Amino acid sequence: MLRPARRALGEQLGLLALMCRRPDLLAPMLSIWVASWGAGEHGPVTTYFLLEIGATTEQIGNFGVIRTVGALLCSPVYGWLLDRRSAFAPVLLASFCCSFGCLFRGLAPVGDTAALYASH
Repeated sequence: MLRPARRALGEQLGLLALMCRRPDLLAPMLSIWVASWGAGEHGPVTTYFLLEIGATTEQIGNFGVIRTVGALLCSPVYGWLLDRRSAFAPVLLASFCCSFGCLFRGLAPVGDTAALYASH
């Protein structure tokens, strides 16, 4: 039972060591780790939060589609920025969009589904 966990931890530590040796990987990978950890923390309660402020289950599904399509459409832009510049611009752009969406969603008044759609 502990063997897979130890192996996974070893792989993560190996990746961390690689990132420390390659500074060009450090910022993007740290962003991914932080975003993954943060999404893992708030993901299970987001649905209940949206229900509490008045979203229907259909609208919550629509929000998921909006996020997925947005990610699919932005991926080529992020790739182009990575190829032309550095990792800084796409990480900054993605972080800004994520932060703005979370802030806007958190400030959405109860029952204002238009604000919820705009935040996704």
